[in-house]
Amino acid sequence: MAESFEKGRFIKNGFKTSIIGIPNSGKSSLLNALLGYKRAIVTKISGTTTDTIEEKINFSGISFIFTDTAGIKTDAKNPIEKEGIVRAIDFIKTSDILIWVMDYSKKPCKNEKEVEAQIKKHFAAKKTQLIKVFNKSDLKHERPTEKGTMAISCKTGSGIEQLKKLIVKRQETLFSDQSSAIITSMRHYQALNNSLVEIKLFQKLIKNKNFRLELAAEHLKSALNELSDILGETNSEELLSNIFSKFCVGK
Repeated sequence: MAESFEKGRFIKNGFKTSIIGIPNSGKSSLLNALLGYKRAIVTKISGTTTDTIEEKINFSGISFIFTDTAGIKTDAKNPIEKEGIVRAIDFIKTSDILIWVMDYSKKPCKNEKEVEAQIKKHFAAKKTQLIKVFNKSDLKHERPTEKGTMAISCKTGSGIEQLKKLIVKRQETLFSDQSSAIITSMRHYQALNNSLVEIKLFQKLIKNKNFRLELAAEHLKSALNELSDILGETNSEELLSNIFSKFCVGK
């Protein structure tokens, strides 16, 4: 149950999903296409997005927090642009899902290699949560199709619904083998871990044939008290303490 807390966090808060790529690859257009309305400013000018833009949306009962990030490139000189890139890299580090947008109508460039380097450095352990998409599929292709990538067009809407389904499908696999009991509360998570610590101490203690019963009982009592805290149960001492702390009790 304690191990389910990470999955419970997704249910409670949503999956942090960042849209990354080089400038003018269509990141903001993709955010707008996924949301279904114009949230981010889109222009032909490279580097329009200099800060992060976040929006929460629900797909098939699963919540996602989509973030449009500044384009990553190696030769940024403007201080504002540099700060935007730093923030984009920070989102690579902290995101649950990455959507890497590349321009299908342009050949690979050194800036894309920089994006790839940042992903390998900060997101290597989450390869299954990296989704590569080729945007501008309505234009002439200047690169071969890569295995495991999706071709979309934010202009025509082609491939957007398929991308949504892929995003949802990958997250549904996290819960396919999960029991109905999922922890979403930090307090419950801490109580379960505290109880587990006491149980492990108990197990360690009883390996000794001459262990003291009162010490074993104390570990079990502490473990049960932690679980009782989740259930809202209190013992008599706690009950009296709550009464005297919250109510005026006369003699």
